[in-house]
Amino acid sequence: MDLLQIEAYSFYRSVYPPVESDMYILLEGNEAIVVDSNISEEVGQLLSDNYINSVHLFLTHEHYDHSHGVGWLKEHFNTTLYCHESSKGLLSTKKNCDPRLVAFVLSTKDMNDGGHRYELFKSEMTDYELKPDVYFSDGQILEIARHKIRIIHVPGHTPASSLLVMDEKIVFTGDSMIEGNKIITSFRGGNKDDMLYIAIPRLKQLPDDLMVLPGHGEPFRKEQFDFNIYNV
Repeated sequence: MDLLQIEAYSFYRSVYPPVESDMYILLEGNEAIVVDSNISEEVGQLLSDNYINSVHLFLTHEHYDHSHGVGWLKEHFNTTLYCHESSKGLLSTKKNCDPRLVAFVLSTKDMNDGGHRYELFKSEMTDYELKPDVYFSDGQILEIARHKIRIIHVPGHTPASSLLVMDEKIVFTGDSMIEGNKIITSFRGGNKDDMLYIAIPRLKQLPDDLMVLPGHGEPFRKEQFDFNIYNV
């Protein structure tokens, strides 16, 4: 886990090793805003050491590598789960990202570089089904722990993929904006037309000076993203 100083914010980041997906934690008094989730003893210790009694957990989308820590957080902390309304009925291993496809991708990477991502993923993989406490919708603004979070729905990668714009300064993009990468639509629930005609136009409309905290990789300013990779 590392500490990111971005604008006036101090975010803790926990990375899920097999696919290097990011979980972000912002502490505010005895509350915490968490974006996406994995299972991390370090995160548990952080929340306990800071006497956190209320966790507000937002998911950028449904996929396993961004949601598999939800049950763990709910078991150990008073956690409210927020998801886009399009995720209804999709937050389970049987309904969203097929673990077999993830396993194939990881094993292919392992063969290329001698890594052990697949073994780690397989050892930690568990079936799950999640029930959100709060469904949000496009354009909605939620006031959480002294911060305003504006929702922008960007289907394409998954039906419920969403941008979370915090205080009009930072945007959590999940897998809908990762520097140097196109949105992947080949997983279950992906839709290329939604990506081209809904997600990309909405991503382009974001202010250039927003700091992007992606679902994988390092933060960057929105103005650095090259939309020419889509040839649109």
